[in-house]
Amino acid sequence: MSISLKVKACYVNFILLLATGVVTGISGFVLWLILPRGQVRGRTSAGSIFLGLSRGVWEDIHIVAGLLFLMLIVIHLILNWAWIKSVTRCLISPSSKR
Repeated sequence: MSISLKVKACYVNFILLLATGVVTGISGFVLWLILPRGQVRGRTSAGSIFLGLSRGVWEDIHIVAGLLFLMLIVIHLILNWAWIKSVTRCLISPSSKR
């Protein structure tokens, strides 16, 4: 059985969405709870390190992963636009009354 190019593209898109979502979530968690902004125990968080990375690097990772996530959402919508239109049409069609 041959898998279509669109199905492969959707699968790759899903995996990349999952990966960037996880990276964005983890980096957000680190920035929120582990390396919070401001002073922590008498020192500024600007010099704080977690897993060998400074707060600034964690912020960069968070921003880049978030932007990639948004780009992948747009690609996901483009790949699935026919399905979105079809389902929307079914939901708002007068003949689909229950």
